[in-house]
Amino acid sequence: MFKHVHILVNERSGGLNGKTCLHDVKHFLTKNNIPYLIYQTAYKKHAYLLTKQIVHAMKNRPQDLCLVIGGDGTLHEVINCLHTLSVTLPIGYIPAGTGNDFARSLYQKQHTVQLLQSILMAKSPITIPILKINQTFALNSFGIGFDAQVTHMVDKSRIKAKLNALKLGSLVYVLYTLKNLWQFKTFSVDITLNNHTTMHHNCCLTTIMNNGYFGGGILLDPAMILTDHIFSAILIKDVTFKAILRFLPKLFRAKHLQDSALTRYTAPCQLSLHVHGNHLIQIDGEAYSPKQDEHTYHISLTSQQFYIR
Repeated sequence: MFKHVHILVNERSGGLNGKTCLHDVKHFLTKNNIPYLIYQTAYKKHAYLLTKQIVHAMKNRPQDLCLVIGGDGTLHEVINCLHTLSVTLPIGYIPAGTGNDFARSLYQKQHTVQLLQSILMAKSPITIPILKINQTFALNSFGIGFDAQVTHMVDKSRIKAKLNALKLGSLVYVLYTLKNLWQFKTFSVDITLNNHTTMHHNCCLTTIMNNGYFGGGILLDPAMILTDHIFSAILIKDVTFKAILRFLPKLFRAKHLQDSALTRYTAPCQLSLHVHGNHLIQIDGEAYSPKQDEHTYHISLTSQQFYIR
């Protein structure tokens, strides 16, 4: 059992679901006489800075636990801080976001207190693979094109908070996916794997997957298992209205991998992407404009330890 818990929390995640989870965690820890300290995010990128504080506070305290409560974005900041600092720090994680794609692959659905109990009783951490994209780290996915555009539109959406309040947050991704189908412009990408380069034209989506889920619960790669220590690249191209009508029902039944519009690669070590032109990217569900002249991305696997059970 851990002697002290450092709680990094984003209370606003998932339409204030983070606040609800924190309340349950505090109640359980207090009831069981486990001391804790709360580090609460106040703005974007704050979790990165708070993680530095926790690393300093936990120095020479191996019986302390770092517990993260929030969504994929909060966890993304924590992991990037740890790996940028080259710090090996196993963490506990309670998902409280809108999409929670990482948690879908990591846990069976559990109540906050049940999950907390499993974390506290864990005898040792489990090593989970994560992606490294150039100098950035990702838990779920790295995407170029359509998924990044949808993510960008969702981030700017005024209805996201309203749907989160109704516990329908994932629906916003579906709405903007449909809206974006008729206005998205395709692109070309080169994929290099095992020293062999293949060019793909008319792509609408190129996504590197560390687990099967993206976009708030869409099972894009049903063949992926998080603990297999491989990643996959999914390309979808030549999408016409007729192809969309054929593809979407297969996607929701997880029968789409054999569709002619989709190409899938798997890589146990590394893969490179070169994108022709300037296109939005998404990393763990956050949209970014690429850095100037950054069109080539080198993807490999590294790992992070989690207390799970």
